[in-house]
Amino acid sequence: MKRIFLDTETTGLSSINNRICSLTVIDDGNNVKNFLFNPQQHVQPGAAAVNGYSWNKLKKYPTFAEQAREVRAVLDSADVIVAHNAKFDIRFLQKEFERCGIYWRPKSVICTMKKAKGLITTHSYRLDNLTSILGLKNLRGEYHGSCVDAIMCKALYERL
Repeated sequence: MKRIFLDTETTGLSSINNRICSLTVIDDGNNVKNFLFNPQQHVQPGAAAVNGYSWNKLKKYPTFAEQAREVRAVLDSADVIVAHNAKFDIRFLQKEFERCGIYWRPKSVICTMKKAKGLITTHSYRLDNLTSILGLKNLRGEYHGSCVDAIMCKALYERL
């Protein structure tokens, strides 16, 4: 069973009005595929404060539509997608594909946040808090990035 671990960074919190600006996918063999996208819109201040992205940094990259086939091939290569707060990432991915006229649904999804809620009692189920509780190294710097968060998600999954 092939698993991939993923994380997205977005221009805001609404998949209806906002876009994905980065996606990182890591497989069981620690092979990393990182996508950066021109979101065709400005990054909301709240999102920029979290992920460090801006329109000026992202406008030079291809759009999601221009990379949709490759993204889909990577996602469809997995039997299971693992993500932290998976509902958020999957909803954004589905909306991006929908904008391209592509129907996409993952075969199976595991949410590390949901899994942790059944195993750990804590005040916060944020990725950085859970990795800290479990003694895993927090790789984050000033900003959240999809690559670092996908790595931390994989480490959390393996520890749970």
